Amino acid sequence: MRILVIDDDRPHGESLLDLLQSKGHEALYAETDADARWLADLLRFDLAILDHDMPETSGLHLAAVLAEKLPGLLCVIVSARPASEIPLGGLRFLPKPLAIPALLEILLEFERKKEGAPLVVRSDFPMVKYR
Repeated sequence: MRILVIDDDRPHGESLLDLLQSKGHEALYAETDADARWLADLLRFDLAILDHDMPETSGLHLAAVLAEKLPGLLCVIVSARPASEIPLGGLRFLPKPLAIPALLEILLEFERKKEGAPLVVRSDFPMVKYR
């Protein structure tokens, strides 16, 4: 999955980028609104992880702009603010500091949706012995 990470806090954005790449995703980092728009003009992304509070814009506004450029783009808003303070309008939300298991679960869910696989997969089939 190709993921765009947008966060004006460079250490946070780059550590998230490293995590995503270590999990096998193609991930790119943008520190500003302009960088994110430029990358979206050049490449197709499946998912954007956007910081809500950035100097030039909000993550919500940028998510709308990117969705126009990239139909089908899935977005996750991250913020230190409580979700109740952000009008998410159906977008996924993760609080900062990020809980890595929650992020990985969202990525898995998005991958399954993208592939058209069912969202519930049973993996605990009992062993059957044949005689």
